[in-house]
Amino acid sequence: MINLPKLDDQNYNEIVEAAKRRIPVIFPEWTDFNEHDPGITIIELFAWLKEMQQYTLDRIPDAAREAMLLLAGTERRKPAPSEVSLVFDGEVPERLPAGSVALSADGTEFTLTAPFESQRFSVKSVFMRSADGYVDVTGISSEPGTVFYPFGADLECTGRYLYICVDAPLSKLTFDIMTEDRCEVPRNAYSGDGAPRDIVWEYSTRSGFKSCTVVGDETHALSFPGRITLGTGSDFGECAEEAPHTGIWLRARVEYSGCEDMPLLSGIYTNTVKLTQKRRECAFADLLIKDGQIELDDVLALNGERMLMLRDCHGWFDIPEPEFQLKDGMLRYDLSQYSGMTADDGKPNARVVFCTGDFGNRIALSSNGLSSQEFAFDPDGTVLTEELRIMVMDRSDSEFPRWNEYSYIDDLGLAGPYDRVFTYDEDRRVIAFGDNENGEVPPVGSDNILIVSCSLTRGASGNVSAGNLRAVRTARNEYPVRQYSAGAGGRDREGLEAALRRFRYELSDCQRAVSAGDYRRLALKTPGLRVADVRAIPFFDPDDQYAPPEKLRGIMTLAVLPYSRSSYPVPDERFLSAVRKHMEKCRLLTVELKTCAPLYVRVNISAEIVCGTSEVAQVRGSAEKLLHGMFSVYSGGRSRFGEPVRETDLIAALCGIEGVLTVKYLRISADRPECRRTSSGIQIPPHAIACCGTVELTTAER
Repeated sequence: MINLPKLDDQNYNEIVEAAKRRIPVIFPEWTDFNEHDPGITIIELFAWLKEMQQYTLDRIPDAAREAMLLLAGTERRKPAPSEVSLVFDGEVPERLPAGSVALSADGTEFTLTAPFESQRFSVKSVFMRSADGYVDVTGISSEPGTVFYPFGADLECTGRYLYICVDAPLSKLTFDIMTEDRCEVPRNAYSGDGAPRDIVWEYSTRSGFKSCTVVGDETHALSFPGRITLGTGSDFGECAEEAPHTGIWLRARVEYSGCEDMPLLSGIYTNTVKLTQKRRECAFADLLIKDGQIELDDVLALNGERMLMLRDCHGWFDIPEPEFQLKDGMLRYDLSQYSGMTADDGKPNARVVFCTGDFGNRIALSSNGLSSQEFAFDPDGTVLTEELRIMVMDRSDSEFPRWNEYSYIDDLGLAGPYDRVFTYDEDRRVIAFGDNENGEVPPVGSDNILIVSCSLTRGASGNVSAGNLRAVRTARNEYPVRQYSAGAGGRDREGLEAALRRFRYELSDCQRAVSAGDYRRLALKTPGLRVADVRAIPFFDPDDQYAPPEKLRGIMTLAVLPYSRSSYPVPDERFLSAVRKHMEKCRLLTVELKTCAPLYVRVNISAEIVCGTSEVAQVRGSAEKLLHGMFSVYSGGRSRFGEPVRETDLIAALCGIEGVLTVKYLRISADRPECRRTSSGIQIPPHAIACCGTVELTTAER
């Protein structure tokens, strides 16, 4: 880190005194240094000016700091809207138009960004099957806050199934799965495809069950909340064989359980609708004219003010006062009179711009044709700049004046002289255009700048809690809904200080593994895995522990511990392969990378405890519990790879138990030949973890 010099290193008095000391050298005849002297007054004036200049020089403005961050590759994060998933509580509409909204109790608006089409089936019942028979979990799968293990909590799940009964044998079925994560170690997000386990889906036929086609799986085999789409065959139908009862069934079984945890579900739903927390002030839709007509299904277009544009070979031109119809919840334009006047290249040639009534008063701006124009734009909310769009009309004296697209850019300084761009200064709340050197200047004109898209969000305030949204409203109807989970993903614009802290963190967040610490940090981030701990061991080969040092110089071994509920977690080959694949991108070319499972060393303990109480059995129980806890695989959030077992540590822990006066003797032994006995205890291999074996305690009362 560069140490910056301190420029503001003098105060006012020090500057004045330094100047007075120079007077006898420069002007020996000047002898009056009192404040009434005009020369001293001038010195004091310039001392004040110098102090102010030094103060400014010693401080970097926020704009400069942000520019330096950009040069370093770090940009302040923009605000983002939250998203929620809603389930219909009762009637499910066949279709919801884009722009349908749901309002929370405090008026936060959530918007449907794309039309919703309902599926023509629903879930009738959900069952689990184990060796004990079938268990009906229909109520659990639809009740918020309740959870269940569809295949049991143990990794051994042979013979366990999840059954879902539906009311229609469709060729494609989509389910929204809600999962819970109650593990101490969170699962890393997947960077692509993959799953920690293999789940086989089947559909019912008259002769039994057949395999489904998994069209899409956002859950990564029921590991995350998301959507699963299954494809079935033409013989999909009712079945009573190997099913809870006669019905149309889908079932799932675990073909390969992996080495971590089992799925934990909190809900299985159909017809889930996703809304985004934003309020659209203005939007547009591009359509292709068919048979001289266009149709638009959007709540804002139906209720707000509208403007129609058509596109020909020269660009977009507007249609004054077009005729339209509102029928069956659709907005229709008859454009047969413009046949032959629009582009016929198969691309959208009609654009409908629509906005709220309040926004209609500021949708149009007038340009004076000068460079670096700025227009005040202060809507009630945070502007989503990725949805801010503008169109500008050509000069009125052009042969074919048309509307042109101007796109948003974060910094006009990055634009060329002919780039049609603009920017929005959120702090000053202004829209700014270029100067013909950085961005083209809009031509002069009246109402020739048109804001065609603008959405506002509340950022982090939009992460509303579960149960806040109760209904979705269209232009004509309202449908009750249930919100099972809180809104997620909303954030405010990142502050400069927060961006600087993130930048400093990213400097230490390496992408290349050099040291053993680098290997450990990067291996813990292996996508899709629950990695409890990793120990990076240089110059060590678990397959040849006694090789000569010159043979081990280029070897780095990663001892990997997965997180699971088993007493002694062991990674399987898929788990280790995922770690190796991830680390191959990070290792040095000169390093040979190996992965291995932890080697569990059972330590047997025998000891005699002298008690100072008659509750000998209670003391013995407390001692046994303490010893087993000291050898826990996950201790303090980090495992004990390679830590030796010292008798003194065990004796000190036992003496700390209430009622224990002293430990008369304590002996420990290990069950593996790789362990070495030393004067202080037992030394275990670097990839090993000591665990508690047999405990033999004798107690004596003093």
